[in-house]
Amino acid sequence: MDEDFNSYFCESVRLQDFRPEDIQICVDGRLIRIHAKRQLGEDLTEVRRTLCLPREADNQNVKSRFSRDGWLIVRAPLRAQEDRHSTQTSLSTMETVRDPETGQPRFLLIRVSVRDFGVEDISASVTQDDARLLVRAKRLDWQLDGRRLHRYVKFEAPLPMGFNSSRMTTNLKQDGWLELRLPAERR
Repeated sequence: MDEDFNSYFCESVRLQDFRPEDIQICVDGRLIRIHAKRQLGEDLTEVRRTLCLPREADNQNVKSRFSRDGWLIVRAPLRAQEDRHSTQTSLSTMETVRDPETGQPRFLLIRVSVRDFGVEDISASVTQDDARLLVRAKRLDWQLDGRRLHRYVKFEAPLPMGFNSSRMTTNLKQDGWLELRLPAERR
């Protein structure tokens, strides 16, 4: 695996209509708030974005850089592998879908936000002991000073008993959600 993928959280925001002095960045816990504001004559242009750092990111060492072609690149180092805890994206859901007549479980539905990633960027798997679900999405987002920076999503969750992981299906929706379905085991 790439060293950069294991070492940094990286996000980029398109701000081509702004200059570096028009942009303010505030780190508040795991949230990075970006506010860009520029007035030209009577026209005011304003952009606000909030990014969420994964738990393993070091929020004390967030760095940003503005590229010549209008990208704000925000990055934060990730703690060493042995210091990491399992991470879950703030945009994920897991629910048991039940048969409306019998109330018996039909399938486990898991949704993970992977907006801006293509099918080729995403992998989903279950650990050998069927105890945990792992979803990863990774893509090269920017090359800066000869270093490759990646955007990624990592989702890890325990799987409840009673669902057949060998028959798991995945579907990447147009709205950026990856849906995973694990059918209930027959009794």
